[in-house]
Amino acid sequence: MDRDFVGTAPSYDYSAVQAGQIRILQLAPGKKGDPFVGELITTQLDQKSIEYDALSYMWGDPAPTDVIWISEKALPIANNLQNALAHLRHEDSPLIIWIDAICIDQNNEPERAQQVQLMGRLYGSAQMVRIWIYEPDIDQKSEAVVSLQTFPREKIDPNTDDTSLLLQRSGHDPEFWNPVLPLFRNAYWSRAWYDESPPKHHFLCTGPVDEITSMNSRGRLCLDLYHLLGTSSVECSRPQDHIYAIMHLASDYEEGGILVDYSKNGYEVAVDAAAYHVRKHSNVRFLEGAYLELPGGLSGRSERFPDETTWVPRSWYGHGEPGWSFTSFYEAAITWCAPDAVLADERILRLRGFKVDRADINLTSGFDTNCYTANHLWTSPLGQYLRDFAKVGSPKLPVETFKVLESNKHLELILYEATISALAVLLSLVDDPKHIYEKLIEELTPNRSLFQDVDKLIWIALTHIFRCLYSSMIIMTESKRLAWTPKCIVQKGDEVWVVLGCNVPVVLRPLPNGRYWHICGAGIPMIQEHELLQNLSSDIAPGDRVGEWVVEDIELV
Repeated sequence: MDRDFVGTAPSYDYSAVQAGQIRILQLAPGKKGDPFVGELITTQLDQKSIEYDALSYMWGDPAPTDVIWISEKALPIANNLQNALAHLRHEDSPLIIWIDAICIDQNNEPERAQQVQLMGRLYGSAQMVRIWIYEPDIDQKSEAVVSLQTFPREKIDPNTDDTSLLLQRSGHDPEFWNPVLPLFRNAYWSRAWYDESPPKHHFLCTGPVDEITSMNSRGRLCLDLYHLLGTSSVECSRPQDHIYAIMHLASDYEEGGILVDYSKNGYEVAVDAAAYHVRKHSNVRFLEGAYLELPGGLSGRSERFPDETTWVPRSWYGHGEPGWSFTSFYEAAITWCAPDAVLADERILRLRGFKVDRADINLTSGFDTNCYTANHLWTSPLGQYLRDFAKVGSPKLPVETFKVLESNKHLELILYEATISALAVLLSLVDDPKHIYEKLIEELTPNRSLFQDVDKLIWIALTHIFRCLYSSMIIMTESKRLAWTPKCIVQKGDEVWVVLGCNVPVVLRPLPNGRYWHICGAGIPMIQEHELLQNLSSDIAPGDRVGEWVVEDIELV
């Protein structure tokens, strides 16, 4: 086939695949510079009648730069795939391989959705998953590359293999691996992967350094969908794939549990994932990771789009920052919500709980967290509150204040006194004209020019305080309880609720129609450690009382 005739050649038209079927590319042998020629073979995935490899790679710029000839018809391919095929193609035998851009009709939305449902099984059935990482700048003769190339390809048995010799050969010094850093810093590793490394198969990294390594995966982390979505920061060209590309990796995912539908937007797919989680686990723990950011906040995004739900974490569909969690904080009793709490079509979350307080004052309002000084701290509402506990002979720092500042229950026993000392050190800077306007932090750690003489525990306490102030807000409620929240649009009058199925209190904003916006989760030690919540029953009903609080059913939008 001649590339000169591409403009006049007929385009390839896919024949339909039936349920459970996939297409496999048989790439004809060829030399460098030869046109790409192949055939697509349709087969039933479960029959495993064809042994094939699978390719994992970054699509990159989607603009076509070449074609592959399928049944004498032209199928355009983009630059990154063109380079991958040039390196992968054999000179003397066909290559049998599955490649999504070729084997799935990308213009057929229903087919794409149906094929995505098969991804876990498809990669799991492959003989090898080849990873194409294009153009890392690597010295192929370096000892680090040689070590990777000679690394054992079979699974290591620690009971029989000389692992110490293996590690010695691989290099203990972290700088030993510097020559291969471009490989591991490649943008490929931030893309959304499908289930591409089944434990019983090899995977192959290839590129300009051919066969860098090929070894068995040593198993996968047993993480459920909630945890995977809460920690993922993968990049996706389609927002729906923040869910679809990860769900097959989840330990709690059952095939068909979330129907792939690219006609839905990212928010709707995230609601589907939330509905699946609630059906499976009868909890709404994801509320702690959902919050309405301040306009121009840490991620620089606006509060919300017009049709966006407030109660699904924005990171689930590519907005906001993943990883916000109160898991190290102080939790009340574990409770359960109704498994049908999510009305997916209406994007409504139905909850049962009770209102316990209202937001009053944002003590950290106006903080410039990148460059605040001692003067900035002690003239703020938070500083005015803390000043009474930082002076010699002052009242003891309330334990709840300590817990909010340090935000880590595991450090409570050893850091309480250190935190009081840290506040005293900070207050002493106010009387020092040389340091009162000097930045307190440098790259999220205490400024060494200010705190070089403090002992280790005080340094740790300062570090935790500064990190809390950098990433969080501290709110005072109407009942004088301190709350620790992500940086979000909490305002005076927002209601604090305890709801079944969520480990932390939530801040909600009532709407004129009787429903609520979810503003954020909140760490509030005085509520979470309240004796009435330690044995809270999931069987409470509307109208019941939990102490002075009345149980209600509410809806979030």
